[in-house]
Amino acid sequence: CWNTSKKYSTSTFYNCSSQLSNFNDLLPGDATNKAGNHIRMFVEWTNDGKLLQVEETSSGSPGWAARYYTWTLSQISEYVPIRYNNIQNVLIPRPIFLAIISKTDSVTLSWTADESFNFTGYKIYRKQLNAEDYTLSVTVPKGVKTVTLAQVPDVHYDYKIASYHEDDSANELISDIYSVKRSDAGKQILIVDGFDRYDGSYTLPTHAFTAYTAKAMNKWDVAYESCANEAIISGDVDLKDYEMVWWILGDESTVDETFNNIEQDRVESYLKQGGKLFVSGSELAWDLDNKGSTADKAFIHDYLKTVYAADDAGNYSVSGATGSIFANLSFQYSDDGSEPETYAEDYPDVFSTTGGSVIALKYGNSQTAAVSFDGSVTGATVPCKVMVMGFPFETISALSAKEDLAGYILRFMGYNVSVDINTALPEEYILYQNYPNPFNPTTTIAYTINTPTYVKLQVFNLRGERISSLVQEYQSAGQYEDNINGTSLPSGMYVYRLDVNYNPVEVRKMVLSK
Repeated sequence: CWNTSKKYSTSTFYNCSSQLSNFNDLLPGDATNKAGNHIRMFVEWTNDGKLLQVEETSSGSPGWAARYYTWTLSQISEYVPIRYNNIQNVLIPRPIFLAIISKTDSVTLSWTADESFNFTGYKIYRKQLNAEDYTLSVTVPKGVKTVTLAQVPDVHYDYKIASYHEDDSANELISDIYSVKRSDAGKQILIVDGFDRYDGSYTLPTHAFTAYTAKAMNKWDVAYESCANEAIISGDVDLKDYEMVWWILGDESTVDETFNNIEQDRVESYLKQGGKLFVSGSELAWDLDNKGSTADKAFIHDYLKTVYAADDAGNYSVSGATGSIFANLSFQYSDDGSEPETYAEDYPDVFSTTGGSVIALKYGNSQTAAVSFDGSVTGATVPCKVMVMGFPFETISALSAKEDLAGYILRFMGYNVSVDINTALPEEYILYQNYPNPFNPTTTIAYTINTPTYVKLQVFNLRGERISSLVQEYQSAGQYEDNINGTSLPSGMYVYRLDVNYNPVEVRKMVLSK
């Protein structure tokens, strides 16, 4: 990154760098160094005052790799801030996308950034759904943090904001990606991005979770806008303006807060006036109920209608609860992030019902994955609707499954959508990660095929010897599961392969640990 003339060790960085007087002086491209031990490249300050840094580390999977992590200053007391003596690149801030709101015939974007940097301005990029590339819509100077653009109704667009310097125009820092589809019928759904965490199962400084969610909604002829939870906290965006709110929490947890006190107040007020709320996230019950304050517990019990039951479901298969509107659903979500537009989910919440809520979705081990509620919350005289899910919506493995679940959520919320699971064909052949993994002695392997075809599902050891042929038959389009029992097998790594029409489609690894 520094383009040094030779290799320096952690104990000799002083030969090419200078120590800064204060951690607050750190700029992108600087570093923190524990002499003789370790160095971390500084990226930026997070919204809650942590240092986002990159380090080369052996922790995590698959071993040695450069990864993003966040630290508080108290956690790096043995490190000192340093700057490379010959640093030359211009410095620019990362824009924080706040909201994209529809108007009568246009949309308005707003953002914020640290403008103490010496940079030129911002570029606004957008693309229609499924377009290959973004196009530059407009460039605005430093100091401008809102822009209005013409947009036709009923068309989905993804937007992102980049800061740049005219002397280094190829070097840009990009915001999160937000989506909008305006409608002449007025405001319908607000997608709230409440995921700010960097050091959980998702570790990059920006994401496109809002776009993934909107992509699944797009099929059902509804309009939507997007905002960051900071816009809810500031009051710049009012939940009460929308028929429905879809709140994204990812794996936001105790350190970053799922719902702070202001957000709780906003949600309570929205539900009391008859709002419709869907929330997904893997640590919300852990944060609010298991580790929360008295006020946090009252909020999750009385307004989200959810009780914490367990920290980790240990299962990645989900189906609709018998007798519920979701009964026809069956899908997988990702444990390793290998599927497109997903990330690894490691601690999916397990719920219990409370105060009139019912089970909506169940994990493959029969534990509760989501609850729903239709009625009046504490302090209200009009009914509202709430659904809370214990794993992130954006980790669902297949787009078709995301679309199906979005359709059923919209149906539950009162939207007139017709979802026919039996005729919805998956868009591709997909082999999912087995679950559990590692396993002892049994595990489940799931896969999806898009047309009637001849299917083979086989298991091999690392010498290439076939251990088992789980499937060898013609199958109709759909999603399937098969189990393997490793009682007679030695501990170790195995691979399983999906063949379609006698051609290998995908191979995955699994570990038997006795």
